Amino acid sequence: MGEHSYVTYFMHDSSKTEIPFDILSFPDYAALTTAADSVEKAHGTTDFSRREPIYDRNTITAEFLISQIDYAFRAWREKPWLRNALGGFPRLCSSYRGSNEPLESCGSTSGISMLTSSQK
Repeated sequence: MGEHSYVTYFMHDSSKTEIPFDILSFPDYAALTTAADSVEKAHGTTDFSRREPIYDRNTITAEFLISQIDYAFRAWREKPWLRNALGGFPRLCSSYRGSNEPLESCGSTSGISMLTSSQK
């Protein structure tokens, strides 16, 4: 697994005091920037800092990996075009994480369905 991980960020003022601010709670970019401007008016200059990384080796479970492999086999059976797409089947099995995000199970073939429609 190496050093796969994800990090979270927090907003703070110039004295590094954390300011509660959830960027995912806004319906669109305009609402986000309006709220951020309001926070800056109340707290002065703000910035974001990284928290400590959360390493997969400390959080991932065998059950999670098994479910991802089972999901990959299901996608392989149900979506034959995936056998050669996205780096082939081995890549589909090993790609339990796509970027810097918390671990989430794919859970169903809905993501594969979205890929199928985009391939048409």
